[in-house]
Amino acid sequence: MSSKSNRSVEQAEAQITELLETGKSISEAVNEWLQTDPQVIVLLLLEGRIQHKVFAEYLLTVVQYLEAIVPPEELYGALGKQLTFNTEALIDVVLERHSSAFWLIDFFHEIEGSLFGYLHLRHKHHLKSRDIPTCCLQYAQKGARDGLIAFAKKTGNPIPAATLYGIGEPEAGLEAAVAAFTYSLKSPVLEFLAAKIGPDLDIIVEQIDERLEAADVERPVSIEWYLSSM
Repeated sequence: MSSKSNRSVEQAEAQITELLETGKSISEAVNEWLQTDPQVIVLLLLEGRIQHKVFAEYLLTVVQYLEAIVPPEELYGALGKQLTFNTEALIDVVLERHSSAFWLIDFFHEIEGSLFGYLHLRHKHHLKSRDIPTCCLQYAQKGARDGLIAFAKKTGNPIPAATLYGIGEPEAGLEAAVAAFTYSLKSPVLEFLAAKIGPDLDIIVEQIDERLEAADVERPVSIEWYLSSM
């Protein structure tokens, strides 16, 4: 960084910090820097020179300008570290602008921890996206288990169960299957399992039935039919 650039960053840091400390609006100052030297604002964020919720929240409203000079995965990763109290707003912006980006898996892992994948899949479920199977597989291959199970539990979606069984994770697959049936007795879990791993589901169906019975969940019609045909 040149001495001139360094002076600009220090000047912007002092100016915006003073506004934040006195409770004044930073919008005019940030916008002026974005127009004259946007790299300065990026450096204030990426280098952690200003760590303040108001600063991070305002940058979230001008990400379209920041994305022009910094990779979005780096930008939103930095914002995520400051917006831990308001991840919902951050996630809404990220999914609105980059719902199919390859870096989202790592981003959500950082944001959600062990539940990573849940919020992204819920978003796709709400939009009735056709790439949910691919997205589930990508998360599963990255080690997502709790997030996929939570997604099945909150939506009744059968894809997590089929995906987890398909990659050789039967215990997590069983939990996802039971979660989906618990949400909706009509969830087509068995149909998706058969399509993924084949029609011989005897052991799996018996295990699902046992778990549902232990949880005092009514036996789904599809389970009843399968057991009666064994």
